[in-house]
Amino acid sequence: MSGAVLGLVFAQVLLASSLPHHDPSVANLIEHFTTNKGVYYNEKQQLRKQNGMMGVFATEAIEEGELLCSVPWNATINTGQIVEDMPYLVCDTVHTLAREMRLGNESEFGPYVQYLLDQRHGQLPSAWSQSGKELLTWILDGKAVPPFDAMTPLEVEWHVGCSGSHIPFEENAAMLVVQRAEDDLMVPVYDFYNHRNPPYLNTVNNRAEQKSFDVSAGRKIEVGEEIYISYNMCSNCGNRADWHGTAGKFY
Repeated sequence: MSGAVLGLVFAQVLLASSLPHHDPSVANLIEHFTTNKGVYYNEKQQLRKQNGMMGVFATEAIEEGELLCSVPWNATINTGQIVEDMPYLVCDTVHTLAREMRLGNESEFGPYVQYLLDQRHGQLPSAWSQSGKELLTWILDGKAVPPFDAMTPLEVEWHVGCSGSHIPFEENAAMLVVQRAEDDLMVPVYDFYNHRNPPYLNTVNNRAEQKSFDVSAGRKIEVGEEIYISYNMCSNCGNRADWHGTAGKFY
Protein backbone atom coordinates (compact mmCIF):
# COMPACT_ATOMS: atom_id res chain seq x y z
CA MET A 1 0.00 0.00 0.00
CA SER A 2 1.44 3.36 -1.01
CA GLY A 3 2.22 6.13 1.41
CA ALA A 4 -0.53 8.31 -0.12
CA VAL A 5 -3.15 5.61 0.39
CA LEU A 6 -1.97 4.97 3.95
CA GLY A 7 -2.16 8.69 4.63
CA LEU A 8 -5.74 8.80 3.32
CA VAL A 9 -6.79 5.82 5.44
CA PHE A 10 -5.17 7.38 8.52
CA ALA A 11 -6.96 10.66 7.86
CA GLN A 12 -10.32 8.89 7.55
CA VAL A 13 -9.75 6.99 10.80
CA LEU A 14 -8.74 10.21 12.55
CA LEU A 15 -11.84 11.99 11.26
CA ALA A 16 -14.11 9.14 12.35
CA SER A 17 -12.58 9.11 15.83
CA SER A 18 -13.15 12.85 16.17
CA LEU A 19 -16.87 12.66 15.38
CA PRO A 20 -19.31 12.57 18.31
CA HIS A 21 -20.44 9.06 19.23
CA HIS A 22 -23.71 8.78 21.10
CA ASP A 23 -24.07 6.33 23.95
CA PRO A 24 -24.57 2.85 22.41
CA SER A 25 -27.80 2.34 24.38
CA VAL A 26 -29.53 5.17 22.49
CA ALA A 27 -27.49 5.61 19.29
CA ASN A 28 -29.97 3.52 17.29
CA LEU A 29 -32.82 5.74 18.50
CA ILE A 30 -31.09 8.87 17.21
CA GLU A 31 -30.31 7.14 13.90
CA HIS A 32 -33.87 5.84 13.49
CA PHE A 33 -35.51 9.24 13.90
CA THR A 34 -32.98 11.22 11.88
CA THR A 35 -33.00 8.67 9.04
CA ASN A 36 -36.64 7.58 8.95
CA LYS A 37 -38.59 10.41 10.53
CA GLY A 38 -36.83 13.54 9.30
CA VAL A 39 -35.64 14.67 12.73
CA TYR A 40 -32.79 17.18 12.64
CA TYR A 41 -30.20 16.67 15.38
CA ASN A 42 -27.27 19.07 15.51
CA GLU A 43 -23.97 17.17 15.15
CA LYS A 44 -22.28 19.50 17.63
CA GLN A 45 -23.98 17.67 20.48
CA GLN A 46 -23.40 14.24 21.94
CA LEU A 47 -25.68 12.06 24.02
CA ARG A 48 -23.63 10.25 26.64
CA LYS A 49 -23.41 9.27 30.28
CA GLN A 50 -21.55 11.39 32.78
CA ASN A 51 -21.35 10.41 36.44
CA GLY A 52 -23.81 7.63 35.68
CA MET A 53 -26.47 9.92 34.22
CA MET A 54 -27.42 10.37 30.58
CA GLY A 55 -27.14 13.90 29.23
CA VAL A 56 -26.55 15.92 26.06
CA PHE A 57 -23.23 17.76 25.81
CA ALA A 58 -21.76 20.20 23.32
CA THR A 59 -18.80 18.80 21.37
CA GLU A 60 -18.21 22.15 19.65
CA ALA A 61 -19.17 25.72 20.51
CA ILE A 62 -22.82 26.35 19.64
CA GLU A 63 -23.89 29.89 18.89
CA GLU A 64 -26.97 31.60 20.32
CA GLY A 65 -30.00 30.89 18.13
CA GLU A 66 -28.44 27.82 16.50
CA LEU A 67 -30.93 25.00 15.97
CA LEU A 68 -30.24 22.01 18.21
CA CYS A 69 -33.03 19.70 17.14
CA SER A 70 -36.21 19.85 15.10
CA VAL A 71 -38.79 17.10 15.47
CA PRO A 72 -41.48 17.00 12.74
CA TRP A 73 -45.04 16.61 13.96
CA ASN A 74 -45.34 13.12 12.49
CA ALA A 75 -42.29 12.08 14.52
CA THR A 76 -44.10 12.88 17.77
CA ILE A 77 -46.66 10.72 19.52
CA ASN A 78 -49.73 12.95 19.60
CA THR A 79 -53.53 12.99 19.60
CA GLY A 80 -53.88 13.64 15.87
CA GLN A 81 -55.81 16.83 16.52
CA ILE A 82 -55.41 20.30 18.03
CA VAL A 83 -56.10 20.19 21.76
CA GLU A 84 -58.02 23.19 23.10
CA ASP A 85 -57.79 24.23 26.76
CA MET A 86 -54.89 21.87 27.48
CA PRO A 87 -55.69 19.69 30.52
CA TYR A 88 -53.13 18.47 33.04
CA LEU A 89 -53.20 15.01 31.44
CA VAL A 90 -54.22 14.58 27.80
CA CYS A 91 -56.14 11.30 27.76
CA ASP A 92 -55.82 10.70 24.01
CA THR A 93 -52.03 11.01 24.23
CA VAL A 94 -52.01 8.28 26.87
CA HIS A 95 -54.16 6.00 24.71
CA THR A 96 -51.97 6.63 21.66
CA LEU A 97 -48.79 5.98 23.63
CA ALA A 98 -50.20 2.76 25.13
CA ARG A 99 -51.12 1.55 21.64
CA GLU A 100 -47.60 2.21 20.32
CA MET A 101 -46.04 0.60 23.39
CA ARG A 102 -48.07 -2.55 22.79
CA LEU A 103 -46.71 -2.68 19.25
CA GLY A 104 -43.18 -2.55 20.65
CA ASN A 105 -40.54 -2.86 17.93
CA GLU A 106 -43.32 -3.11 15.34
CA SER A 107 -44.28 0.49 16.08
CA GLU A 108 -43.06 3.22 13.75
CA PHE A 109 -41.59 4.73 16.94
CA GLY A 110 -39.95 1.39 17.81
CA PRO A 111 -36.64 2.47 19.42
CA TYR A 112 -38.35 5.25 21.40
CA VAL A 113 -41.11 2.92 22.56
CA GLN A 114 -38.52 0.37 23.65
CA TYR A 115 -36.61 3.08 25.52
CA LEU A 116 -39.81 4.00 27.40
CA LEU A 117 -40.61 0.36 28.15
CA ASP A 118 -37.16 -0.02 29.70
CA GLN A 119 -37.73 2.85 32.13
CA ARG A 120 -38.25 2.01 35.79
CA HIS A 121 -41.88 2.07 36.84
CA GLY A 122 -43.16 4.09 39.79
CA GLN A 123 -40.91 7.11 39.41
CA LEU A 124 -43.68 9.51 40.44
CA PRO A 125 -45.23 9.49 43.95
CA SER A 126 -48.67 9.10 42.38
CA ALA A 127 -47.69 5.59 41.26
CA TRP A 128 -46.21 4.55 44.60
CA SER A 129 -47.80 2.03 46.92
CA GLN A 130 -50.15 3.31 49.59
CA SER A 131 -47.52 2.66 52.26
CA GLY A 132 -44.97 4.61 50.20
CA LYS A 133 -47.32 7.58 49.97
CA GLU A 134 -48.02 7.43 53.68
CA LEU A 135 -44.28 7.38 54.42
CA LEU A 136 -43.70 10.45 52.23
CA THR A 137 -46.59 12.25 53.94
CA TRP A 138 -45.08 11.38 57.33
CA ILE A 139 -41.65 12.65 56.26
CA LEU A 140 -43.17 15.92 55.02
CA ASP A 141 -45.01 16.27 58.34
CA GLY A 142 -48.06 17.78 56.71
CA LYS A 143 -46.12 20.27 54.59
CA ALA A 144 -46.88 20.56 50.89
CA VAL A 145 -44.01 20.35 48.42
CA PRO A 146 -44.66 21.42 44.82
CA PRO A 147 -46.01 20.10 42.58
CA PHE A 148 -48.82 20.19 45.12
CA ASP A 149 -50.79 17.35 43.52
CA ALA A 150 -47.81 15.00 43.19
CA MET A 151 -49.71 12.05 44.69
CA THR A 152 -52.94 12.44 42.74
CA PRO A 153 -52.44 12.35 38.92
CA LEU A 154 -52.94 8.60 38.62
CA GLU A 155 -56.12 8.52 40.69
CA VAL A 156 -57.64 11.88 39.78
CA GLU A 157 -56.43 12.63 36.25
CA TRP A 158 -56.21 9.11 34.83
CA HIS A 159 -58.74 6.95 36.69
CA VAL A 160 -61.38 9.69 37.07
CA GLY A 161 -60.64 12.34 34.44
CA CYS A 162 -59.81 9.89 31.65
CA SER A 163 -61.95 7.00 32.95
CA GLY A 164 -58.67 5.10 32.67
CA SER A 165 -58.25 1.45 33.56
CA HIS A 166 -56.33 0.00 36.50
CA ILE A 167 -54.28 -2.16 34.15
CA PRO A 168 -50.63 -1.58 35.22
CA PHE A 169 -49.46 -1.27 31.60
CA GLU A 170 -51.90 1.57 30.91
CA GLU A 171 -51.25 3.22 34.27
CA ASN A 172 -47.55 3.25 33.40
CA ALA A 173 -48.33 4.89 30.03
CA ALA A 174 -50.29 7.60 31.88
CA MET A 175 -47.39 8.23 34.25
CA LEU A 176 -44.94 8.41 31.33
CA VAL A 177 -47.09 11.12 29.77
CA VAL A 178 -47.12 13.04 33.07
CA GLN A 179 -43.33 12.69 33.33
CA ARG A 180 -42.24 13.31 29.76
CA ALA A 181 -44.92 14.90 27.60
CA GLU A 182 -44.81 18.45 26.34
CA ASP A 183 -48.52 18.95 27.06
CA ASP A 184 -50.10 16.63 24.46
CA LEU A 185 -46.85 15.59 22.71
CA MET A 186 -44.39 12.83 23.40
CA VAL A 187 -41.26 14.09 21.63
CA PRO A 188 -38.55 11.51 20.81
CA VAL A 189 -34.91 12.72 20.95
CA TYR A 190 -35.94 15.99 22.64
CA ASP A 191 -36.62 14.36 25.98
CA PHE A 192 -32.99 13.28 26.38
CA TYR A 193 -32.19 16.85 27.45
CA ASN A 194 -32.05 17.15 31.23
CA HIS A 195 -33.82 19.80 33.28
CA ARG A 196 -32.06 22.69 34.93
CA ASN A 197 -33.27 26.21 35.51
CA PRO A 198 -31.43 29.55 35.12
CA PRO A 199 -28.62 30.37 35.16
CA TYR A 200 -27.88 26.93 33.69
CA LEU A 201 -30.82 26.83 31.26
CA ASN A 202 -29.37 27.39 27.78
CA THR A 203 -32.14 26.50 25.32
CA VAL A 204 -35.34 27.94 23.88
CA ASN A 205 -38.30 25.82 22.72
CA ASN A 206 -40.59 26.63 19.82
CA ARG A 207 -43.75 24.67 19.06
CA ALA A 208 -45.05 25.22 15.54
CA GLU A 209 -48.53 23.69 15.79
CA GLN A 210 -49.01 20.67 13.50
CA LYS A 211 -45.54 21.28 12.00
CA SER A 212 -42.62 20.69 14.34
CA PHE A 213 -41.21 20.99 17.84
CA ASP A 214 -37.87 22.83 17.76
CA VAL A 215 -35.12 23.55 20.28
CA SER A 216 -32.49 26.26 19.77
CA ALA A 217 -29.57 27.54 21.81
CA GLY A 218 -30.74 30.33 24.11
CA ARG A 219 -27.18 31.62 24.43
CA LYS A 220 -23.72 30.54 23.35
CA ILE A 221 -23.01 27.01 24.60
CA GLU A 222 -19.35 26.21 25.19
CA VAL A 223 -17.55 22.96 24.35
CA GLY A 224 -18.21 20.32 27.02
CA GLU A 225 -21.17 22.19 28.50
CA GLU A 226 -24.32 20.20 29.16
CA ILE A 227 -27.38 21.32 27.23
CA TYR A 228 -30.43 21.87 29.45
CA ILE A 229 -34.15 22.41 29.01
CA SER A 230 -36.53 23.49 31.77
CA TYR A 231 -39.70 21.71 32.85
CA ASN A 232 -41.26 24.85 34.28
CA MET A 233 -39.36 27.93 33.12
CA CYS A 234 -39.05 27.28 29.39
CA SER A 235 -40.37 29.64 26.74
CA ASN A 236 -43.62 27.69 26.30
CA CYS A 237 -44.27 26.15 29.72
CA GLY A 238 -47.41 28.15 30.53
CA ASN A 239 -48.79 27.64 34.01
CA ARG A 240 -46.12 25.08 34.90
CA ALA A 241 -43.98 28.08 35.89
CA ASP A 242 -46.52 28.92 38.59
CA TRP A 243 -47.24 25.60 40.23
CA HIS A 244 -44.55 23.04 39.36
CA GLY A 245 -41.92 22.90 42.08
CA THR A 246 -38.72 22.38 40.15
CA ALA A 247 -35.54 24.00 41.39
CA GLY A 248 -35.16 27.69 40.63
CA LYS A 249 -38.77 28.70 41.18
CA PHE A 250 -39.52 27.75 44.77
CA TYR A 251 -36.07 27.11 46.26
